[in-house]
Amino acid sequence: VETTKDHFVVPPFMGRHIALEDFKARMASAYRTPQEAFDAMLAAPADINQFTKVAKNFRPPLTRDQAQFAFEGFDADRDGLLVNTEFLEVLRYGDFFPKVK
Repeated sequence: VETTKDHFVVPPFMGRHIALEDFKARMASAYRTPQEAFDAMLAAPADINQFTKVAKNFRPPLTRDQAQFAFEGFDADRDGLLVNTEFLEVLRYGDFFPKVK
């Protein structure tokens, strides 16, 4: 984080950040369970486009940047695809961007 004489400069990622608890609350507004939300992506594994379509059903919906941040945070192996176990484990773990052993 940089500061200037009279201004606080927000890091570039901050506008796209969403806390996992906020994600969970928004998801719960549209889907009864996390599994139902994952199934709504209609693909296993799911890509960013399928994930974003589901995130648009949240209330309030995620922005494109928030959806990208969340998708990257769920994608534990960083292969650009989201599988059920990644999705559910991150929700259980309680934080985006888990370390893969």
